[in-house]
Amino acid sequence: MKTALFIIAQSGFQDTEYGVPRKILENAGFEITVASSQKGRCTGKFGLKTDAGYSLPEVSGAEYDVAVFIGGPGCEQEFHGNAEYFRIARETVSATAPSRLLAAICIAPAVLSDSGIFKGKRVTSWDDAKRSQKSRIEKNGAIHIGEDVTVDGNIITANGPEAAEKFGKMIQKMMSS
Repeated sequence: MKTALFIIAQSGFQDTEYGVPRKILENAGFEITVASSQKGRCTGKFGLKTDAGYSLPEVSGAEYDVAVFIGGPGCEQEFHGNAEYFRIARETVSATAPSRLLAAICIAPAVLSDSGIFKGKRVTSWDDAKRSQKSRIEKNGAIHIGEDVTVDGNIITANGPEAAEKFGKMIQKMMSS
């Protein structure tokens, strides 16, 4: 059975970006684990409630087939500069299994770009005129692509809730090949 680790903010994760890919992966037979800043109840931007079974220090990206980093306003607030968040991403991309994936949607790719893991990679993220995530990502050495979903090696990134279904299906497709 394939395993997926979803990383969400305790408060303010993007409901669709979490719910849609999770359902796609569950329907494909994945075992789902959820982690956040702390164990316990997590609440989405629009009120979706779910439980994180683990806090970030309790999980390792190397233990899962895919680590899925979910965006939303809480992502930036909770995970900006967060060493544990970055550690999980680094473990995922450096794990020896060639089929291991790192997937990030919305603002999560921009937050993760601060860790340097996307240097030289093609990355998509949410972007708006007020706070350019494109500039942030490019400042951190990645190439910002404006697609709904971008794949570069074992990294899948997506631009927001409108791309949540494509994002989930791409994760499923890459994990089944």
